[in-house]
Amino acid sequence: MSAISAPVRAQLTLAIAMALVSPTAIAQAQTTTTADSAATATADADKAAAEKTTKVGTVKVQGASDTDERRNESVSKIIYKRDDLLKQGDTSIFDVLKRLPGVSQGGRGGGPRMRGLGGGYTQILVDGQAQGSGFNLSQIAPEMIERIEVIPSATAENSTRAVAGTINVVLRKNLSRSQRKLSAFGGTGGGRDMGGANITFSNSTPTFGYNVMLGTMAMDSETQSSSEERRFDDNGNLIAQRLNASDVDSSNRGLMSMTRLNWTFPSGDSMAFQMMANVGKSESVADVSYLSPVGAQAAIPYSVTETESKSRGARPSLEYTHPFGDAGTFSTRVGLEYDKSKSTSPLTGYDVNHNLLIDRYWVSENTSRGIKNNGKIENTIAKKHKVSTGWEFGTDNTEQVRNQWDTPVGQATSYFTDKVSVKINRAAVFAQDEFPVSKDVSAYLGLRWEGSKTYVNGLQFGSFTNSTSVLSPIANLLWRLPGKERDQIRVGLARTYNQPGSSQLIPRATPSIDGQNSVNSPLSTGNPQLRPELSMGLDVAYEHYFGKTGFMGLSAYYRDIDDAITNIIQFDNSMNLWVSRPENAGTAKAWGATAEAKFPLRALLPTGPDMDIRSNLSWNRSRVSYWSAPYNALASQTPLTGNFGFDWRPSSKMTLGSDLSYNQGRTSRTSDNSIARTWSIWNLDAFVTYKFTPKLLLRASANNLLPKDEHNYAYSDLPVGYSERDSWSNNYRSYRLMFEYKF
Repeated sequence: MSAISAPVRAQLTLAIAMALVSPTAIAQAQTTTTADSAATATADADKAAAEKTTKVGTVKVQGASDTDERRNESVSKIIYKRDDLLKQGDTSIFDVLKRLPGVSQGGRGGGPRMRGLGGGYTQILVDGQAQGSGFNLSQIAPEMIERIEVIPSATAENSTRAVAGTINVVLRKNLSRSQRKLSAFGGTGGGRDMGGANITFSNSTPTFGYNVMLGTMAMDSETQSSSEERRFDDNGNLIAQRLNASDVDSSNRGLMSMTRLNWTFPSGDSMAFQMMANVGKSESVADVSYLSPVGAQAAIPYSVTETESKSRGARPSLEYTHPFGDAGTFSTRVGLEYDKSKSTSPLTGYDVNHNLLIDRYWVSENTSRGIKNNGKIENTIAKKHKVSTGWEFGTDNTEQVRNQWDTPVGQATSYFTDKVSVKINRAAVFAQDEFPVSKDVSAYLGLRWEGSKTYVNGLQFGSFTNSTSVLSPIANLLWRLPGKERDQIRVGLARTYNQPGSSQLIPRATPSIDGQNSVNSPLSTGNPQLRPELSMGLDVAYEHYFGKTGFMGLSAYYRDIDDAITNIIQFDNSMNLWVSRPENAGTAKAWGATAEAKFPLRALLPTGPDMDIRSNLSWNRSRVSYWSAPYNALASQTPLTGNFGFDWRPSSKMTLGSDLSYNQGRTSRTSDNSIARTWSIWNLDAFVTYKFTPKLLLRASANNLLPKDEHNYAYSDLPVGYSERDSWSNNYRSYRLMFEYKF
C-alpha cells in the first residue's frame, strides 16, 4: 500500500465512496466491502499532513473538528447540527428527518423509521424526553431545533423503548450571543399555496439570557386517492367489484412559539424556564364515492364530509442545575403537558342516483394532560469513571369523547356516544459508567429499569389495566485501532423493548363510514392482554475519520425479539365481520447493515471544487416466526433505503445542493393468507442559497422533483375464492422561496 501515492489513494477512496450510493448501486442493492481498505489507505496521509501542520511555529492552536463529538462519544451517535438542518429551507421536520442516514418515512403521513421499522420500534424524543399522546412532531418547526441525534443503540439515560433506535430532537438552548432574525417563505405545490414566517430574538449576559421564537404557517392542499377491490370465486370468475375515489381539499393554519429563559447565579447554580405552545386550525371537504359495478352496492355510495378541527397545546418546563465538587453536577427538570383538540364533521350521504340517504353529524374531543419529573447526578470518580445516576417519573391522562347523530331519510334521529379514558403512570431509574479500559479502549456500562401501568376505562367495554416492567442491561465498547488513531470499532449489547400503545390495547371497534368490511379492509380493534416485545440486540460498527470533517463507516445490527406483536386478521363469527387484532405471536429476528460516507471533496481532491458529499445505504431484513414464508417481514419493514446528496459552494455568496433518496418497495405478509405490496419511491430535492450580505440571505428550494403516485396492492386467499385490492394516492412537486434577515 505504501507504493501508492497519496493523490492516487485519495482518488481511489473517492471512487469507492461514490460507488456506495450511486443510483445503480442503490437500485440493485449492491454494496462494496473495499471501503474499509481504502479508508485505511488515506489514514497515513491524513496523519502525516496533520503532523506537518502542527510543527509550524512554536504555538499550537487547534480548533475542534466537526466530527469530534461523534468520534469521541462512548455510544454511537450521529449528530446533525443546526446549519445542516436549515440549509434547505425546510418548513417541516419530516422533510429534515428523511435525509438522515438510516432514517426513512413510512409512506404518506407515516412517521420516521430507523432500520426500516416504524411505529413503536423507533423512539422519538424531544430533549431526551418522551412526549405525551397529544404531541405531534409537526408542532416543532425546524427553526426551533438546535440539533438532531440519531442513536442506533441504547443508553441507560434514555428510555430503552428503542428496538430500532432513537431519534432525539434537541431544541435551541444556545443564548451565547445577541441575535434577531426574521425569516419568511412562500411556495406552491400541486396547484395550492403555502406560506409562513418566523421571528427570533435572543440575548444573554453573564447572569441572564433569553431566546424567543414565534412562527406561523398556512398551507392549502388537495389529496386524491382511489382504490379498486375485486373478489373472485375458485374458478377465477369476478363476483364482486368495488371502486373507491376520494378528493380532499384541506386548509391548515398554525401558530407556534418557543420561549427559553436562563438564569446563572453567583454560586454557579443555573435555572431555565422553557415554554412551547401551539394553536392550529384546519378545514377540509372530502368527496368520496364507493361504487360497485359487480355485486351489492355500498351502504353509502356517495358522501360529502366537511370537517373543522381546532387544536391547542402548551409544554412549560423548569430546569435546575447545581454543580458540586470538582466535576459533579445535580440537575432536575419538571415539565407539564397539555393538548386539546376538537373536530366537527357533518356528513351527507347519497345513493347511486344522488338521492339523499342520511345526514350524519359527529363531534370528537381529545384532551391530554401530563406531568413529568426527571433528574440526574453526574460525578467523576478516581479521575476516570464518569458515573451518572438518575430517575424519571410521570403520568399522562388522556380522554377521548365522540358523539354522533344519524338522521336517515324518513326516520328519527339516532344518537351514539363513546368515551375512553386512559391513564399511564411511568417510572424509571438508571445508572451508567463511562471509563477508559486502556489507552485505546473505552467502555460504557449501564443498567436501566422502567415500568408503567396503564388504566383504561370505556363506555363500550368497561375497565382494564395493563402493566409492564423491563430491566435493561447495556454495554458498549469503543476500540481505537492501535497505530491508526482515525480508525475505530464499536460494539454494543443491549436489551430494549417495544411497549404496546394505548390504541393497541383498547378493545374498541368503529365501523367505516359506509359500513364496508372485507379481509383487505378489516375492522380494527385492540387487545388488552398485549405484553411488551423484548429484544436483545447487537450493534457493530467500523468508523474511519479523515481530514477535518471526513467520515466513512460500515455498521451492522441484529435483534432477537420475544413476544413479537403482529396484527392478525380473522373472521369474527360473533360480529360477522373481518377483524384485525394485535397479538403476541411468537418471536422475530431483525438484522441489517448501513454504509455511510460524508466528507468535503477537497479532503480527497485538494484541487477539486468546494463541495461536501454525503451518502448512505441501509439494508434491512427480518423474520416473524408466526408467519410462513415467503414475504415474511416484521412490521412491513422497508428492505432498502439510500440517500446521496451534495452541497457546492461556487462562490462565497452562493451554495447549491441536492438530495436524492430511495425507499425500496416491499411485499410483506399481513396474515397467513394475505400479503401486501408497496412500490419503490424515489425522491429528489434541490436548493440554492444566495447571501447578499452577512445579514440578508435568500433560499430557493424544490421538493419531490420525481413525483410518482403511491401504489399499494393487497391479496388474500378466502374460504371461497380470493380477493385483490389496488390503491393509489397522488403525489406532486413543491417549490419554496425563503428569505432570512438578521437585524
